[in-house]
Amino acid sequence: MRTARFEFRLGPDAKEHIEAAADLVEESASDFARRAAVERAERVLRAHQTTVVPSTYFSELLAALDQPAERNETLTRAAGRARDLIKRK
Repeated sequence: MRTARFEFRLGPDAKEHIEAAADLVEESASDFARRAAVERAERVLRAHQTTVVPSTYFSELLAALDQPAERNETLTRAAGRARDLIKRK
């Protein structure tokens, strides 16, 4: 059920373009504009929620993740300090 409203103003040329395009696909101008706005919103959101990297980068990342973990002394010491702080509280 559609209950929310969204209103905007536009120039006469833009209104004519929307109405002409809506007529071509046999939709009302309101349905056409609503569908166009929702589709654009989905594209924009998808573009900002997705990270695209070159395939070589992705392959190198997967290869690195497949390697066994190496001990990192700096992180080991930091983890020890964190455990000591937690034990004191």
